[in-house]
Amino acid sequence: MIDKDVISRTSLVTGYVYNGSHEDALKLFCEMRFVGIDPDQIVIVIVLSACAELTVLEFGQQFHAGFMKSNLELTVSVDKSLVTMHAKCGCIEDANRAFNLTRIQDVITWTALVVGYAQNGLVEQGHEYFESMDKVCGIKPGPDHYACIIDLLGRSEKMNEAKELLNHMDAEPDAIVWKALLSACRVHGNLELAERATKALFELEPQNAMLSNIYSALCFWEDSTRLKRLMKSRGVCKEPGCSWIEMNIKVHMFLSED
Repeated sequence: MIDKDVISRTSLVTGYVYNGSHEDALKLFCEMRFVGIDPDQIVIVIVLSACAELTVLEFGQQFHAGFMKSNLELTVSVDKSLVTMHAKCGCIEDANRAFNLTRIQDVITWTALVVGYAQNGLVEQGHEYFESMDKVCGIKPGPDHYACIIDLLGRSEKMNEAKELLNHMDAEPDAIVWKALLSACRVHGNLELAERATKALFELEPQNAMLSNIYSALCFWEDSTRLKRLMKSRGVCKEPGCSWIEMNIKVHMFLSED
């Protein structure tokens, strides 16, 4: 292209992020700024999302500071991205502060904060915000919110409470809810509840391989082998685990067994 404007560059940055190439997205954004192209609200949301996935808090804060000095108007999507970035980087107090500064506290920003508390294991605060959604703000929780609370209870070893919440959901559990429950079952070895979740999840996502991991973690090798054979017969393959670590102002990515 001859004219690489903010729209075309934003499209490319977005493509990198949606395909998991978060580090390349940030490099492209820095190149965009270096050649003097000012960002818009769309690329700001995308870059904050990449910072959250890589948990590069310092870069995200520098980027936020630059945004605040610009003449761009804050949007709900930007507010939500700021809450998410701080929460994923473990700065739940900053995430809460960003939430309190939002002008419109809608279901998007509430979800971001509930997810943040779930990821950081703050049980009482997470429950408080979850309850206040309906009682204070009149926002009915959906499957995503229930998944957050189930994940939160699972991280806090409150499996009975998670089961009770699941049985009394106002919304129909979706794949995200069952995945949250399965993750908790894997950590705490609750095989009975895991098999219930798996049956439901297998109906929604036949390609999911989470129960195989649970069997292996609990040393149920025959069950694990049986399930892997079933997965293979259905053409299901597991994606390798992927992690990032920031050292010396550089992000390093590695896969399982690297």
